[in-house]
Amino acid sequence: MSLGPVNPLLWFRVCDEGDLESARRVLEDPGGFAHVDGTDEEGNTALMLAAAGGHEHLVRFLLRKGASVDRRNHYGWTPLMQAARFGHLTVAHLLLENGAEINGRNRLGASVLSMAARGGHSELAKLLLESGAAVDDLEQSSAAAGDPSRSFLQVTALLAAAQHGHEAAVRLLLDWGAEVSFSQKSTGWSALMLAAAGGELSVTQLLLQRGADPDQINVLGKTAFELALQLGHREVKSCLDALTTVRPQPGATHTAEHALLT
Repeated sequence: MSLGPVNPLLWFRVCDEGDLESARRVLEDPGGFAHVDGTDEEGNTALMLAAAGGHEHLVRFLLRKGASVDRRNHYGWTPLMQAARFGHLTVAHLLLENGAEINGRNRLGASVLSMAARGGHSELAKLLLESGAAVDDLEQSSAAAGDPSRSFLQVTALLAAAQHGHEAAVRLLLDWGAEVSFSQKSTGWSALMLAAAGGELSVTQLLLQRGADPDQINVLGKTAFELALQLGHREVKSCLDALTTVRPQPGATHTAEHALLT
């Protein structure tokens, strides 16, 4: 029996809310409007919304109904990226079991792993690494570096975790071989610089223990020490002071331009 005319927005609302029974009725209505891979105005599918919300049972249902596991919205996000962004471990596992692309990037060049790392979701990051995610994935980002519309390319997972002070994620990535002194091509920022600029003492100490170069400079000629000095992070400055041989130049500006990564 048909449910009769229903607002098309209902399909996306019930999936966003994780209402499995309502989603089942709408999708299986013989006279209904819903398609499992239908999209809203931003290109989101029901599976993307369910994955973002961590709605495990709904994700299972949609996958059984043939939902595309790697469909992208207008911003290049996949269901797995949504799960990684919000740290939904079980949902990510389900999507991977159903063949989700593990090294995909969105339109800004952010990888699935970097999304998990940015949120400090270390258990999910571990799952991704164990499932084959590239810890740095520099080849993919470098290949697209000529595209000016993707200005945040070469943001590795380590850079994202360090910037946001997620020590456990930083440690995990380093254990898996992340390049500790890698710097983003367009800005010259390294993980150590980002941690220092954010005043993240424990992450700064960890990176130094693992071999980060305190004398590395960004495109503005600044070291991690100078960034910490200019931004008033006294503990981080003290940690870096004795290790940094490249000293600030006399008359240098006392402002720091902190490159925010995504």
